[in-house]
Amino acid sequence: MVVNFVVANRARTHAAAARWVPRVRRALRVLGSDVPAHLVPVARLRLAKPNMSLVQLGAELGLAKNAVRSRLRSLCDMAERPERAGRERDLHGRYVRGSR
Repeated sequence: MVVNFVVANRARTHAAAARWVPRVRRALRVLGSDVPAHLVPVARLRLAKPNMSLVQLGAELGLAKNAVRSRLRSLCDMAERPERAGRERDLHGRYVRGSR
């Protein structure tokens, strides 16, 4: 019975992590060089290790689970603010044509 809970928790963790990856990738593309320095390590680690739980990410960064979640949420919220809506940048930091 315990094994079922472990498997279910692992599946939920992987599903939640998978939902963050495209949001973080988009946020980094939208914000470009405007990403605050304290959010960069969390974002890079989430993209580099998409299957890790928030607890595991936090352990690598020396942060609590809530701090990791808060930083990821802050990053994504910054990219979704109205003044940035529809403004995506390419890999060189230039705004994509027709994105506004």
